[in-house]
Amino acid sequence: MSSTQSKLVYEEVVAGYWESLATVLRGFVPATSFPFLETWVHDEDDASSILNILDAASGAGLSSVTIVVGQATLERMDQGRLREEAAKLGRVREEARDGGLELEVTFRTAPVALHVSPAYRANLASVLKSCSHERGLGTADERPEEGLVLANATREGITLSALIDPKQHVITRAAHRGGRSAVERGIMEGLCQEIEGTPILEAADHGVLRLEHRLRDPLMPRPVPGVVMPENADPALALPLALVRDLLRDYRRQAGYRETLSEYEPAVSAAWMRLSEGEAMERIRRALAANLLGDGVAVVGLEHGRRVTLRFGQGVDAKNQQGRAMAIERLLQDSLEPSLEVLLEPKQDALSIRLKNGARS
Repeated sequence: MSSTQSKLVYEEVVAGYWESLATVLRGFVPATSFPFLETWVHDEDDASSILNILDAASGAGLSSVTIVVGQATLERMDQGRLREEAAKLGRVREEARDGGLELEVTFRTAPVALHVSPAYRANLASVLKSCSHERGLGTADERPEEGLVLANATREGITLSALIDPKQHVITRAAHRGGRSAVERGIMEGLCQEIEGTPILEAADHGVLRLEHRLRDPLMPRPVPGVVMPENADPALALPLALVRDLLRDYRRQAGYRETLSEYEPAVSAAWMRLSEGEAMERIRRALAANLLGDGVAVVGLEHGRRVTLRFGQGVDAKNQQGRAMAIERLLQDSLEPSLEVLLEPKQDALSIRLKNGARS
């Protein structure tokens, strides 16, 4: 079998996943013939689970993958959604097989293999399309503007540089060089995009946290159980985390900077501030109504034009609410206003409202 294609039986892969969870406890250990499934996690929604396999295959650089799906699985899942989403990845071939389906997807292009958690591959690939920050600062063509401090940090041959205004301690320009792989180049490009225009202390404290949030696909399984942080999300985030902290140390050394507490908040755009509270709330509700993330979610408040308070209905699993809230925050930031923050309504407040409504009835 070619190393750029693969054929698997979905039910066997799922059975292997559950068996591995029961015996190994540390997660799914795939058959050696399917190494691209190393970080794959089964989803109870079979269509989503199969799409995750396709995404893992594409991200691993396979030219095509064939998945055999049994009749029982086929009958209980949303076949239309599977076909529609699979068609976005490449050319789809279907063949009936013993009441089930043999699904082959040939990816449109041979993608660069991104050896990173599947949750980050799609957005990392988008970042790689334009590495506009991949250059050197302080060279003959990039001399620092007068009054700016050029800070540098280098580890494992990769350099992160920034021009910083010592009056406001804000990064006016960021750059990277030396990335040896697509993942390193994409991660560093994304980091430069995140920290440019922010205070250096904010960049060191939260730059990689915001990068992880931005790169993670909310429709994919979480990269690790529990709270996702740059320190535990994926090994690819360890180097940028160390570099941005080294960058702060170099700036402290050059500028005598001693501040340790960041109070930075991104500014609300003038266009968003011109909206009345009612207009802003209506736009938020429309954005949620147009997206599956908004199912079972109510917008109950908007504070200072930026802090959106949500209430989840009883049908939303409490274990998934925090991750869903983060995904909604990203949706609202991308579609409406970058400074928006999402908060969950305190449980006590929600209980009080229900009790008041009950007293009136």
